[in-house]
Amino acid sequence: MRQKLFQYVFLMCALAALVIVFGCRGEKRMDPLTYRFTDSVWTNFRGPASGGTGVAADSIAPPFGLLWKVKIQGDLKAGLRSAPVADAQRVYIGSLDGHVYAFDRKSGKQAWKFQTGGSVWAPPLLADGAVYIGSEGGNFYALDAATGKVLDSFDSAQKPVIHGGAAVARGLVFFGANDNYLYALDREDLSRIAWHTRTDDWIESTPLVSGGAVFAGSNDGRLYKFDLETGRIIWSFTTAGPVYSTPVASGGNLYFTSWDGHAYAIRASDKKLLWKTRVDEQASGSLALKNGVLYGGTMFPDGRLFALDAKTGKMLRSFETRGGFDASPVISGDVLYIGSFDDNFYAVDINKFAIKWKRPMRGTPRATCAIAGGVLYVPDLQGRLLAFAPIK
Repeated sequence: MRQKLFQYVFLMCALAALVIVFGCRGEKRMDPLTYRFTDSVWTNFRGPASGGTGVAADSIAPPFGLLWKVKIQGDLKAGLRSAPVADAQRVYIGSLDGHVYAFDRKSGKQAWKFQTGGSVWAPPLLADGAVYIGSEGGNFYALDAATGKVLDSFDSAQKPVIHGGAAVARGLVFFGANDNYLYALDREDLSRIAWHTRTDDWIESTPLVSGGAVFAGSNDGRLYKFDLETGRIIWSFTTAGPVYSTPVASGGNLYFTSWDGHAYAIRASDKKLLWKTRVDEQASGSLALKNGVLYGGTMFPDGRLFALDAKTGKMLRSFETRGGFDASPVISGDVLYIGSFDDNFYAVDINKFAIKWKRPMRGTPRATCAIAGGVLYVPDLQGRLLAFAPIK
């Protein structure tokens, strides 16, 4: 009797898991010709919302069907560590095989590819018809979004490795590099350095422009505030570990994580510490913010997804997976999307903090996803880019 009961419970649990997963075998295929795409875009890796909140313009929710998938046919290093971005026509992403790719966002057909001088970890930035991106080869490019042709480039003698993304404001483009500098280049002539300011270690954080200043984290354990026009360091805030994350700016405050395992809230004007909450031993991803709640993931040891009260830093909810989160969460409607080192991609109800959809991936979905045109774009380290559309 007990054996039959155990078999029944096991079968029911397995069926329930299949319902949640709804992925891979038997996955519904969506028709790009009949799916109704929206006009929304995703121009940088933290999305279209101001302040880098990670909130999508579209509201989409599971279950999802597979719209299309592509596999980059490179060597063994042809994985996708870069986060995708999308305009109204194409999806853009960098690859560890040294190329930047553009795919038709509706069909997945490759539009163009451009070879850089090294592996591309950085997420692209879209601005005024150009794709801005750097690579490990030490060059920074402005590519024509329609054709992939080089519009302009920055090529320094030092060839600094560029892992982070870029930001633009007031005719300048900003990015950090492993020569410890934050660069500001003239967008009209990328060979002209408007200013470059040195920190004490690599800058792998993607800068955020807010309130007439540029904010960026450094591997020296500090978050910096730079004067946008001159590059002067206005202040630096010290943590006990590298700051890989891009801060969220809201209500005059900044929210970010550090590799020291804490999430921080500080005042943007004078770096006053508002609160500090331990979330795990290590955290690298950026936070997402919606309705006064911050969402993020941790790397080690627990691989924890968490929600914090933005005003107090109080831990509201959390759960653990079998792998860490290096990606940053993206929110659409009431659902949070993020990939894990347990080789699953998660859709989580932010109100109940319950898994709504869990999709196994062949390769680790380490990079941050994108939501544009009513479609969810997910890259993995096996060189696959998958496009999912909600089943209505």
